[in-house]
Amino acid sequence: MLLHILPMCHCRVRVAIQLTDVKIPELGLTLREGRELRTGQPYGNKDVLVATARKEKVDQNGILIETDLPVREFTVETRWAINALRLFTHKACYILADQELEATSSDPLMWTGDEQWQGRWPARVPKNSPAALRPRLEIGQNGPKPKGLDPFLMPTLERDRILRKLGGSLPKAAFRA
Repeated sequence: MLLHILPMCHCRVRVAIQLTDVKIPELGLTLREGRELRTGQPYGNKDVLVATARKEKVDQNGILIETDLPVREFTVETRWAINALRLFTHKACYILADQELEATSSDPLMWTGDEQWQGRWPARVPKNSPAALRPRLEIGQNGPKPKGLDPFLMPTLERDRILRKLGGSLPKAAFRA
């Protein structure tokens, strides 16, 4: 299965934020800042930080993970360092709504339909803004808080949809788990 995930931090105050690592215990996968990952800013809003593969030349919209393990539910633990002094862990549970196709994405923009792809939005997920739904650590005046849906229910998708839909803003290579 191909997983497209967006470990994310939205910082609403002026502090230095640095990705430390991303773990998916169910897959036995740990990706570290400076080795496999780096902190990216793929959106126009530079307050939103996303884990990006270190080898990518431009900031990408998340990371790809390829696994042969059966996946129905998994946890993503993302650690962020704030001002290089405090470490915060954001933990989010992801649940697949079905087992029909061979890939999935935590980006709700991927779930919508168009001329090429049928919409795959799960009936149990509210049709809110994708930015409001995505699991993320949000840092504001009152400190860090988890935001978004948790658990995060997401549909399976066609592999080609993930590899082509957003074109150049998707990672080019997947991590193996």
